[in-house]
Amino acid sequence: LVNLSEQAPNINFDLRLQRFRPEILGLSEALRDTEIGLSLAANLSGINPDKMNGYLVVDSLRLRRGMDSVMLQQVKLTVLAEENDQKHIRLSSDIMTGSLSGAFRYAELPYAFMRLAYQYLPDAFPATTASRILAHHAAAPQTLDFYLYGHRLKPLQRVLRLPFTLGDQPVLKGFYHEADGLFGVQAYATSVRVSGTPIEDITLAIN
Repeated sequence: LVNLSEQAPNINFDLRLQRFRPEILGLSEALRDTEIGLSLAANLSGINPDKMNGYLVVDSLRLRRGMDSVMLQQVKLTVLAEENDQKHIRLSSDIMTGSLSGAFRYAELPYAFMRLAYQYLPDAFPATTASRILAHHAAAPQTLDFYLYGHRLKPLQRVLRLPFTLGDQPVLKGFYHEADGLFGVQAYATSVRVSGTPIEDITLAIN
């Protein structure tokens, strides 16, 4: 249900999928023998995406691929928008928790990251893309801080059949403060296995 009679439109809906097989869409052979089941509830309000407040909740998310399957009891995404483009987005689930906060606009983020990349790797961009990056002027510098923690990822990794596997409790966190020209990313995993080869205690830091 979408209510447009209020000053800030409200979006409320429920969705239930039972034994959905994405391979029928013909998108990719990688989706063969994949089955999805979930219950989704949404309650959002706001005059545009940057003013949106509310939550999305996925209950009883079941993924199956061949003989492997995983069940997530709940995945919840909450969004809080405040004045001056301040936002707080939080993710919680059985296997992952995370947060993204700062003063930013969704449409401006791609340009902000391209400006950052162009600052250090100008020769990597074609002339037309570089001109577009330099010609775009943001209403305000973008600021964001984020983190993502994983736990009990092994069942999900078996279903997804990734070319690598992560050990328990991997961490990804970072920040980007465009006005000060500061950014940083840190990643840590107790172990990573690639093509059967284990690598222990991996730490990556970029500043």
